[in-house]
Formats: sequence, structure tokens, C-alpha cells
Amino acid sequence: MRITGPLLAVLLTLVAAAPGRAAGLAPDPAPVDDAAFQRELAREVAALNDGGRLTPIATLRAQLDRTRARVRLPSPASAGTARPAAADGIPARESALVMCELYKCGKCSEWHVSCSSCFAVAPDIVVFNHHALATNRTTGSTAGLAIARADGSVFAVREVLAASAANDVAAVRIDGGPLAPLALAPAPPAGTEVTVISHPAGLFFTVTRGVVARHFVEGVRKGPRVPRMAITADFAKGSSGAPVLTRDGAVVGMVASTRSIYYDEKDGEQRNLQMVVKSCVPARSILALFEAP
Repeated sequence: MRITGPLLAVLLTLVAAAPGRAAGLAPDPAPVDDAAFQRELAREVAALNDGGRLTPIATLRAQLDRTRARVRLPSPASAGTARPAAADGIPARESALVMCELYKCGKCSEWHVSCSSCFAVAPDIVVFNHHALATNRTTGSTAGLAIARADGSVFAVREVLAASAANDVAAVRIDGGPLAPLALAPAPPAGTEVTVISHPAGLFFTVTRGVVARHFVEGVRKGPRVPRMAITADFAKGSSGAPVLTRDGAVVGMVASTRSIYYDEKDGEQRNLQMVVKSCVPARSILALFEAP
């Protein structure tokens, strides 16, 4: 299935011709119909499941103990030779992927999808956050996972290749493709402009901009201390796993989590929100899942 019309148009060109526009005015961008797109994804992923093509979620979670994929990716130093077409930090539409968790809510007989963000690092390999697979994102029963492109094409997640709970990264192989991979690159210094394209709360293909705020080390409960990168570009739930891109389209990090800072707390209630720290996984932590180039 391929979606046509306004959704495909906006993602192909970010503008669409609008008949009847006043002479001399540029056409308005075509709107994304988020609800319709999510319904289509649910239908397509459910069809994969009905055909027995989704790997059961329990099998995928059992594979999270795999720590190294027997795959070589381009080294960060040579990333510039491997990135797809990009416009000012916005990747080609094929690289802005959606991770779909197929589930039933228990209140009806329909299949639903819970969506988050991800991107390809090879034609059949996708990376996203470990926490998106390790924990239930829904209150119902999950069947399996699939990856979707902007045109509505969906691909079953076949297996977990490698994962790291500490670094909050997982790499999976899909059935089908090929996808358009993005190249990994070293983390840039603070102040570097970056772009995030993600799907916060089902607002598909949202583009935000900011800068690298700082590089720091974060402690993980009952685990090692790991590198992190903070950025100022906005993101929210559903953005987890999204690529953090430089102006030339190289991936320097992956969206991971937020931390809200409040001025005070009274009777267990935090009050007076001051800022939100947006934490990302640096690209080298993703590269560490794979064989050395």
C-alpha cells in the first residue's frame, strides 16, 4: 500500500500545488492528516500480522541480550560519503521512519499502532531506543513491530541484531526494503545547529531546530555511566529514536529522553517549571553496536 495525495506530496516536496491560489502567492504546504495516516498504518501492520510476517514481541524482547551485530557500518570519519540527499538538515523522506507497535487495547476488537521514531543505518537495518522495545508502550497486548515510511510502505521487524540498555539503543533487521540509510558522524561541539524530524504524540514528520547545548555523562540506575548529548530542539513522547542531524544531513545523535526542571517542590508536587533538558544518545554509542569498520 502506498499513500497518495496530500500526505505524499508534503513529504516529497514539503509544498503542494493548490488550485485557485491568488496570482503571485506561493502555494501553501499540504497538511498531514495524522489520524488518517495512523489508521492506514494500523491496517497495513495488522495485515502483516495476519499473514504471519511479524516476529512475536516476546521473541524480539528475548533477543535484547545480543550486544554486537555482525555488520560493518561506515566509520564516522567517512560518513560524508554515505548520506542521502538532504536539504538544510532535513533528510530525504525515505529516511524519516516510523516505528509501529501493533497492539489491541482490550476495549475493542480492532488493531491499533503506537508510533515512535527511528531511522535506517543500512538498507535493511533500523535503529531506535532500547526502551521502546523493552517496555510496554501500551495498556493492551502487543503483537509485534513494523517500520513505516512516509509513503505508507510497511516492513516487518524480523529480529534484533544488537542492543544496549545503558546506551538506550537497539538495532533491528527488517523484511523488505531497501530503506535509505543515514550516515553516522561524530558529535559536534556545543552551539552547533541541529535538526530533529520526529513524530511527537502522533504529529507525524514534525521538524524542529536548535543547537547542541552540552555534552555530559549520565548515570544509569544499577548500570554504567554513559555519554549523552543535550540539544535545544524540541521533542516529546513519540520522538524517541529520531535522528539528530547536522545541516549537511549527518546523524550525530538519537533522541532519548527529557528531564523537566522545576523551581521548587511542595507536598510532593513540583511547581514552577523552568526548563526541559532534552537528552540524546551520541552517534558513537549507536556505532558501538556494530563491528568496527
